[in-house]
Amino acid sequence: MNRRTVLVVGDYRQTLTIVRSLTGAGYRVIAGVDRSKTTHVSQSRRVAELWPHPPMQSDGFAGSLTDAIEHFAPTVILPVGDKEISWFSQRAGDIGIPIASVSHAVASLCQEKPALLAAADMLGIPHSTSSVASDLSALGDAADDVGYPCIIKSNDPLRRVFGSKGTVCADRSEFERRLSRWPEGHESLIVQKFLDGARHNLYFAAHEGEVLGIVEVEILRTDRLDGTGYAVDGRTVDLRPDLAEQTRALAKDLDYTGVGCTQFIVSPSGETSFLELNPRLGANYVVADAAGLPLARIAVDLARGRTVDAVHDTRSGLRYAWTIGDLYGLRHSITHSGLSPGDTLRWMVRILTTALRARVHVTLASTDPLPSLSLFWRDLLQPLYHEVKRWALRVTHLSRR
Repeated sequence: MNRRTVLVVGDYRQTLTIVRSLTGAGYRVIAGVDRSKTTHVSQSRRVAELWPHPPMQSDGFAGSLTDAIEHFAPTVILPVGDKEISWFSQRAGDIGIPIASVSHAVASLCQEKPALLAAADMLGIPHSTSSVASDLSALGDAADDVGYPCIIKSNDPLRRVFGSKGTVCADRSEFERRLSRWPEGHESLIVQKFLDGARHNLYFAAHEGEVLGIVEVEILRTDRLDGTGYAVDGRTVDLRPDLAEQTRALAKDLDYTGVGCTQFIVSPSGETSFLELNPRLGANYVVADAAGLPLARIAVDLARGRTVDAVHDTRSGLRYAWTIGDLYGLRHSITHSGLSPGDTLRWMVRILTTALRARVHVTLASTDPLPSLSLFWRDLLQPLYHEVKRWALRVTHLSRR
C-alpha cells in the first residue's frame, strides 16, 4: 500500500488548491470526479490519476468507491464539498479508510442554519434576528417581523434562491417584487435582518475542540452588486480578538476536529454578526494556505491521527483575486441587471486592477495553468464566441433582406 496516497472526492474551486497543496507535501493525489459532469481538476498536472465515478446519489457509487479503494489503496479520503462530507462522514465507520472531515453530527448541525444559530445563542455569539418560513405568506410575515432590510436564503446550503446565495430586500415592496412566487425545490427559507458591512471569513483548524490556527480574511468585493454572492477580492487581516474568541467557543462547544470557516459581518461601527460555520475547506481558502496555514495538509494529518502543532505566525495584508468569478459576475450583471456601459467599464477596470494587485489567485497557478485556461475557454470565451457568431449571422441575414 502506498502510505502517501490521498483520494480527493469532489470537483470544486478549492479542489485545485487541495490537489496542489497535497502534491507539494509529497502525497500522491487521486481525484474523484463525477463522470456525468465536465471536470476541470482533471486538467491539473498535479493529479496523479482520476477516479471517474457515478453520481453520488446513484446506487452505483458505493460499489465504485469499493473498487477505487481496492485499486488505489488510499491512506486517507478527503471529501471536498458539503454533499461529499455529508455522505462520507455518515459512513465513516463502514469505509475502513480514515476520512478527512468533521464528524457527521457536526456536519449536520452546521448545515441546519436554525440549529447552528441556536448553538451560537447559547454561547452568547451575536447574530442578526432570523426566522424560518415554509410558504410565501409566512415568508412575507417573517420578513416584516425581522425588519428591513432583510436577506432571504435557502435553509439548505446546497441550494440557491433564484440562482443567488441570498436575496436582499430593502422594504416590503421590493420583497413583493423579487419574491412574487415560492422558489421551486425549497421546503423552507430563512430570513435574516441584513447588516451592512464587510464579510470576514475565519479559516481555522481544530482538534478535539482546541483551535490550532486561524487566518482572518476580509472580503473586499463579491460577484454581485448588492454584496451577496461569491467573494472575488479579499485580503488577510490581523485577527480580531472577538471573532477569534467566538470561533474558538464554537469549536470547543462542538468538540470540533477538522478544518472549517466561520463567517461574520462587521459593520462600519464595529458591530459584528455571526453568519455561519462551513465545516469544510472554503472555496477561496488558498489565501489561508499562502498566509501560512496549510489547511488541507492539516486535515489529512488529523485524519491520520498525527500530531499537529499549533500555527501562530501567519501573514496579514495578503491580497487575493478570483478573476474568473469576477468575469462571471460581470456577465451575470450585464445579462440580468441591465448594467450600463459606464458601470460595465468600471467593473472591467476593477477586475484588471484586482488581478494585478493580488499576490494570490484562487485557481490560476503559473506552474499548473491548464485548469484555469480550460475554465476560461469553456465558461467565458466559448459562450462569447457562439454569441458573436449568432449576432453575425443575424446581421448577415438582415443585410440580405
